[in-house]
Amino acid sequence: MQPQSFLSPIVYNLICQVPQHTCQGPEDSTCLEDEWRTVISRLSKIHLETTDDFVNAVETLLPLAKCAHQRFAAQTALWTEEPRIYTWLSRYDTFPKKMNFLIGSTEKMIDLLKFLSTLERALGDICSTHGEPCPFLLRDLLQLDVLTRYFGVEIMKVLQVLIGNPHGINLRNLVWHGFLQPDEIPDIYTSLLLFAVEKMAVQVCNQPLRLRPIIRNSPCLKILNEELVEDLVCTGASDVSLPCSGFPMALYLNEGLRVYQNQRYGDCVVLLLPSLEAYMRVVYCIVNNCDNRLLTAESSSLYTTMDEILAPCVHTKENRFAHHVGDDIMAIMFDLFQFQDGPRLRDKLSHGEMALEALSPSLAGFVLALALKFYALAHSLTKWCGCDFHTRTDSDAFYATLIAFDAFAARYRTLFHALSVASRSYEVAKSNLTLIEELPYPVDFKRGLADEVRRSSKEIPTPRIGISLYRKGCCELTSLLRLVAKETETASCNVVTFMRLRWRMYNERLLRSRQRSNYCRLIERSLEIRELFRNVLLKAFGYFQLIDDNKPDDGYRATALKDLRRLLKTAENLRTLTLQNKWDEVCLLEP
Repeated sequence: MQPQSFLSPIVYNLICQVPQHTCQGPEDSTCLEDEWRTVISRLSKIHLETTDDFVNAVETLLPLAKCAHQRFAAQTALWTEEPRIYTWLSRYDTFPKKMNFLIGSTEKMIDLLKFLSTLERALGDICSTHGEPCPFLLRDLLQLDVLTRYFGVEIMKVLQVLIGNPHGINLRNLVWHGFLQPDEIPDIYTSLLLFAVEKMAVQVCNQPLRLRPIIRNSPCLKILNEELVEDLVCTGASDVSLPCSGFPMALYLNEGLRVYQNQRYGDCVVLLLPSLEAYMRVVYCIVNNCDNRLLTAESSSLYTTMDEILAPCVHTKENRFAHHVGDDIMAIMFDLFQFQDGPRLRDKLSHGEMALEALSPSLAGFVLALALKFYALAHSLTKWCGCDFHTRTDSDAFYATLIAFDAFAARYRTLFHALSVASRSYEVAKSNLTLIEELPYPVDFKRGLADEVRRSSKEIPTPRIGISLYRKGCCELTSLLRLVAKETETASCNVVTFMRLRWRMYNERLLRSRQRSNYCRLIERSLEIRELFRNVLLKAFGYFQLIDDNKPDDGYRATALKDLRRLLKTAENLRTLTLQNKWDEVCLLEP
């Protein structure tokens, strides 16, 4: 299998051939407004329902698109000459600051990816400002009445044809899911999109908008960056060259290496994610013997996207993708892109929910090494161009990067699987119990039951978890255990925070009478409270072991679910009562 394009025949015709066979637009781009009125009049008579309707709409829009391209392609400082677009969208971190059509195809792809994610985020903010919930899919977002009322029927029709419907050009999905190669980037469609956005910006610029917060730093990114302490692009990106550079999407990888070297880490990740998904799709289609799914889907079927590639089944059959790439790499893929507690890089970046500044050099290098790994896997399966991929000539740095990545993957342990998240919460709660006993308190306060509690105390073990990504039968147990651990962690943090705050206030002589009395009650019963936490953690440990064994039958699992729900209720009550400083009520709880 040697695909010259990842576009299906119908989509390839729409993207690459229809523009060549359609009449030229007006030579004078100053007639753009006249052409807009003419085209919109024709477009209003087309009902967008079938694929033929959308093809007809594309052909109707092409003279306008070509006229718009004549205007935008000549501009070397696009946002200076089109200030309304800049005024509206430059408030977003993902907005491309120097977009123009005179740069290379790979730089244009970076700008297009960023522009589409920015536009989607901006449209969602308009919905949010008007009190409408924002759908996850761009296709659904463009169907909302609030946007039609805000921008008008004509503009929304143009957007549906260009970026928001599988019957149309569907530009957003083509670029973000890795179907467009460098020589297939449709400049005239990008120009038409810019012209439509300029029309939209007139409506927006003078209107107050409420911008939803985006991710600049998050706990999951911090956890991931702590794990990625080594540079996997071993000898520097400038030394890495790709063997068989004629392989599809290789130009994007070479550009990713250059951008990484120039320390544009956000741009590097944005450019590489579609290429990574494309190579994953090549591997998936070959190992599952479904070559027809390599191409873009038609409107009657679904794209083969990362979600399907990482799923356990292909229709009713087992997905062979995991067997081919190995459990270590699968754990990395799930951590980066799938697990709800992870960064979900592809989703967050493509929908404009994450700032590029949040992407660290180590994370960019990690994604780059992962893309190179799948480039190698895809190439080894396709035997592209007949070149010997395993002959080391000028690509030693490339192979050194692969070796470093494989070594890292072999010792990698998933960070964001529900059991891993539960285990981290468990360990935080466990360490807080030591603090509850060791934190200082006033000498005139007395702890009760100290000897009895210490005699009955058992060591709290640390769970050792062997995680299977496709573990069957334990999903609900795992979800409940994660909630138990999180609630227990929060409750124990409440106690530690209270003790530290009251100790500081005591030393600064700021305690009022009621506060002092409440503080005294906590110290008197602190070891009882600690013992309650201990018992909750010991029970939770038993469920860690049960899930790790993965052997309970249905009857035993039903009993375990019932007991775990009861334990979760205790943990939730612990969290609520410790937040309210009700220490006597805490001691009445049963684990």
